[in-house]
Order: sequence, then structure tokens, then C-alpha cells
Amino acid sequence: GANAVATTFNGDFTNMVGADEDYVITLTSSNAPAGWLGAFTVNGAAQSNPATVNIADGGSISLDVEVTPDATAGIGKYILSVASTSNPGAPLLQANYNVISGVHDLVVTNPEAQAHEPLYMNGMAGEMAKAATSRADFVAFGDANALTEVYNLYLNISVTFPSYTDEMANLLSAFMDNGGNLMIAGQDIGWDQSSATGSYGTPVTRAFYTNYLHATFVADGAPTDNQVDFEDADPVFGGVASTTLVNIFGAANTYPDQITPIAPAVPIMRYSATKIGGLRAHTANYKVVYFGIGPEQVASQAIAHEMVQLSHDWFYGTVSVDEFDAAMNALGQAYPSPADAQVNIPIGARNGAATLEVFDATGRLVMSEAVTSERSIITLNVERLPNGIYNTRLRTSEGSSTARNFMVAR
Repeated sequence: GANAVATTFNGDFTNMVGADEDYVITLTSSNAPAGWLGAFTVNGAAQSNPATVNIADGGSISLDVEVTPDATAGIGKYILSVASTSNPGAPLLQANYNVISGVHDLVVTNPEAQAHEPLYMNGMAGEMAKAATSRADFVAFGDANALTEVYNLYLNISVTFPSYTDEMANLLSAFMDNGGNLMIAGQDIGWDQSSATGSYGTPVTRAFYTNYLHATFVADGAPTDNQVDFEDADPVFGGVASTTLVNIFGAANTYPDQITPIAPAVPIMRYSATKIGGLRAHTANYKVVYFGIGPEQVASQAIAHEMVQLSHDWFYGTVSVDEFDAAMNALGQAYPSPADAQVNIPIGARNGAATLEVFDATGRLVMSEAVTSERSIITLNVERLPNGIYNTRLRTSEGSSTARNFMVAR
């Protein structure tokens, strides 16, 4: 999906109950941002929601769903239901539609790990372009080539099996080869990719573990490996305080993975002072952070959030505004300012796609605009924005920066 652009899903429906019939058609949404619009048409004509439509016996209609996101990043699930009004034996028919729009940071949660998803979302407290989804929906979005705006993934594995599948490994490999970054965390990811009895690893998933997570599995760990120390010399995670592991799965099921980093990966966390339990790697194409525990296992919720937040911050880099603007060949000064209807923002040459985001004085995201490498000027329609000062930020998979301000006044 895209801001202010309708995504249309085409469908059709045939009356097969054996008589002319009235059908009630309803479109409902789940978790979609409040400003997103969902609607449907019958034979190209807009309908009320719900709508009652008469269809002759054996007759067919085109039944299309339109989802129009606004500037708020998110994932919207929509359910289209068709029910007979007088034939109780006719089945209720439903179709599901999913739209992702404006999301740059995506949490992907394994089945049975849903309880830990808030740690990842809350760990990126200031991130406006985040969302969460299930593993199955993530794969479906990937198959539909709908992840082009996603820069960073956060895999909530926890203690679930399989930790990831062949399908996931292939999708993640392509994502990272194209510049995407990955944080992955869970107690038994390494064990699951070993040859241990009961593990789910395959040649495909094990190759991903070695070649993309840059790790060698050493041992399954033990409940006594409960002291966690972050690598003091590491420039990203070195400032995180020591903590302990909580046996949230029960002491008999607490086995924090011990791993060895494969170059260019470096250790970022240890158990019992010596056993490596986390790494990060920066290659020519991507950055990866891998923890042999899930953030849900540490005693301090603040540290759990920090594990996610620091990964997020490292993915976007630590360059200054001036350095980022110079690397991107600079965003020019917005004009006119003050503006009443439109504002133009010059943008220099860059590699790959980017997103221009506009924030109001409270830090709320109010507009976003995809920027292709061919565009040299971005023209924004600001007629609906209240008077005030707005801040723009250019975002790519390599970094983000506060850029120029402009004013709206009428």
C-alpha cells in the first residue's frame, strides 16, 4: 500500500443457492490504523457498508475491495463477508485481505511467541514507522513482493520450533542481500540448527545460520548460565548493564545458546563471563544482530527494551545530520516557506529508494512520501495541515536524518 493511494483487490461472487437471493456484504478491519479507509464496490459501483445486493439465480457480480492507507504506517487486515439473508443453509463466505504501508521496521513473531511481541514494539518507543506481523503473513507479504519499504526485521523466535523454515530462510536471504537488516533472538535457534535429536534444521536453514547469522552453535547451555554481561568494548552494546536470566520457561527448560561468531561477526554478550551468547555483523549488504536468548528472558524489562532499541539505532547508523546529508547529496531548503497549499523539497542524487517523512511539532508523523532515485524535487500537498512548523526526515535502509523545517501559514 501507499499513502493516499487505493490498493484494489479484484474478486467476484456467484449466486449458487438455486434461487434469486439477497446477500448482505460486510467489510470489517482488524488492527488497521484509524485513518485508513476500507471500501468495496459491486460491478464497479461504490456501496454502503454493509450493503444488501440482490443476485439472480446463477448470476455473478464483480466484488472488489479497496484499501486506502494514510500517512500512518501499519498493517491492516480486512475481512469481506457475504451472507444469504433468507437461506440459512447457505454458507457464510469470507475473504481476507492484508495491506502493509509505510512500515520500515517490522517485527515478525513466530507461532506461540505472541506474548513477547510487545517487548519488541515497546523497545522501539520512538519509531513511528513500525508494525508487527505473524510469520505466516510475513511470508505472504514476501511472496507478494510487498516488503519493499521494510528496511529492518526483528524476529521474535523465543522458544518455538521450528525456529525458522526453509521458506523463511530463502525470504530472509533475499531481503538481506538487497540491503535489509535483521535482529533475531531466541533461546534455541542454534540448537535447532544443529544435528541434535529432535532439532528441525535442514540444509537450507543451516546454511542461513552459518552464512547470514554468521554463527557456529557450540552448546545448548544450562540453567546455571544465568549471568548476562554485554561486551564492554563493543561500541553499540557496551553500555548495557549486566543482568540475569529469569526462568520464564521453567528451570528445566532454560538453555541459553552458546555460540561462536564467524567473521565479520563480533561478540556482544556473554554468559558467566566467558561463554558467547550474542553477536553482531556488518557486511557489505546488511547488518545482523543475533541473541542466543530472547529479550523476554532477561530480568530487567529496561534491558530487554534496550536490546531492541540499540539494534534499531545501529541499523540506522550513528552518523550526524551533516554527515548523512552529505552522503545523500543533501536535502535542499523547502520552498515556499511559509506555504499554504504546496511545499517543494529539493533532493540530491542517492542510491536506492528512500522515504521522506513529515512530523508536526509534537513529533507525530503526519505525511510520508516514497522517493525514487529519479526524483530531484518532492512536492507535498499541505492544504490539510494546520498552521505550524513541520520537520522533515529522509529515511533509507542505511540511515535517517532530521533535515529541513518548513512552515505552514494561511
